[in-house]
Amino acid sequence: MKRTYDVRRIKSNRSYSVPDLARLLNVNERTVYGWIKQGLPVIDNHHRKMVHGPTARDWLKAKQVARRWTCGPGELPCFKCKGPRAIKPGSFNIVTNNTLKIRVVGTCSACGKTIGRGDVTANRAALEQQFTANQSADYDASTASNRDPQTPLNHHNQKDLGS
Repeated sequence: MKRTYDVRRIKSNRSYSVPDLARLLNVNERTVYGWIKQGLPVIDNHHRKMVHGPTARDWLKAKQVARRWTCGPGELPCFKCKGPRAIKPGSFNIVTNNTLKIRVVGTCSACGKTIGRGDVTANRAALEQQFTANQSADYDASTASNRDPQTPLNHHNQKDLGS
C-alpha cells in the first residue's frame, strides 16, 4: 500500500478530474474518491468532480506530514508500537555502515523489539552523548523508584504510633 506520493507532479496552474489525478499519482480512482471523503477539497460537487492542483498538493503534503513520528531526545521509532519510544538502558549501540553513514540501534522499552534509525557519521559524538545521558537519567529514575521509601527512622516512628 503506497502512502507517499510524488506531489511535485501536480501542476500549480491546473485543475484535475478524479481519473486524471489518479493517473498522475499512479493510484486507483477509488483512492482519490476516498481522499475526497476524508476532506480533499473539490471545486464543485457536480457529476464530474474537479480538484484544484495546488489544493491537492497542499492537502497531500499535510497528510504525509501528519503521519511522521517526531522523536524526542533519546527516542527511536518503533514500528511495532507505532510511535517514538525510549530505548532500554544499556541497549544503545551505533553500527557503522560505511564512511558516511551509521545506524543507531537499541531495544524498545515498551515491547522489547530492536529499534533504530539511520544517521551520518558527523553526528556520532552528539548521538552518543544524547543517548548515554538519557540512559543514565533513566537508570537513576528506575533505581530511585526501586528504593524503599521507608527509612528506618520512619519505620520506628510508625511502630511508635501503632503501640
